[in-house]
Amino acid sequence: MFRSILVALFIVPGLIFAQDETIAAPADDAALAEVPTEVDTLSEATTTIDYLEETSSLGGATGFVFPIGFYISGDFGAFWRLGGYGDNGALGCIRCKPVSFSSTQPWIGFNIGYDLNSTWGFELSLSNGFVGDAAPVGYDAAVQKEPSTDICRDAQDCLVPEHYSMTMLTLGVAGTWYFLDRLAFRAELSAGGAYMTPDPNPTRLNAFETSGCGGSWGDPDPSYASLENIDSPADRCGGSTNGDLGIAFGLGLGLRYATLATNLVVGLDVNLLGVYNPNVQTGHLFGSKLGSPLPIVPGIALSPVIKYVI
Repeated sequence: MFRSILVALFIVPGLIFAQDETIAAPADDAALAEVPTEVDTLSEATTTIDYLEETSSLGGATGFVFPIGFYISGDFGAFWRLGGYGDNGALGCIRCKPVSFSSTQPWIGFNIGYDLNSTWGFELSLSNGFVGDAAPVGYDAAVQKEPSTDICRDAQDCLVPEHYSMTMLTLGVAGTWYFLDRLAFRAELSAGGAYMTPDPNPTRLNAFETSGCGGSWGDPDPSYASLENIDSPADRCGGSTNGDLGIAFGLGLGLRYATLATNLVVGLDVNLLGVYNPNVQTGHLFGSKLGSPLPIVPGIALSPVIKYVI
């Protein structure tokens, strides 16, 4: 009995004191919060990896997605025809002076397209390039003889236009490569039809006149064999159509920048263009005489672009 009392007096208080120490030890909440748990460390690492992957793949802008799908865009810039002919007052001849470039004229374009993804897409374009001071046909020995008074009562009656426009409807395939964050290089190949007005060469049959004149596109207009028809365009073979068709083709090179504004992309394009028509003859380029005249009107357009993804 006495032994049991001693155990109760000396051992039990020691056990109680030890238990109190164990319970009181983690009472420091601040110290406990500083100790990272395995779950917290894993969560933070996962979040960091996700952030790095997202910013790397999305051009460095968290949450940014390249806009793709149907879009509309517009161009408004400058257009130059390469080659062409002007008047030479010193020699007293018309459309006989080769020029390297036309005067600077407007270039206007409206486009509807669809991006399959951030790389490939299709585009339908309606554009218009104006040409000034660069006739599509030159009257010199290398290209075509000067109008004869045996055919035209006045040389002005047979004169090809020095100022005209080329309206083009083309379908293109475009490739885009984002090489620096949201900045991309873009290239496009396109082809389609063109309408040239005024008629590039009134002494020859245009595409509209061939059905009623018994000739082929580009043949001499039989109306000019008779002087009485010259002063009345309505009496010309095929009527008074004041324009001609052509085949348009082009290569466009440019830059695109995907802005942080919703679905808005801006850019700058350089378009190398050509219009085939048997009634035009380019016998000089950049001041050099070509070995054989080309039935093509070449041109170049420079324009900023604004694109909105629908």
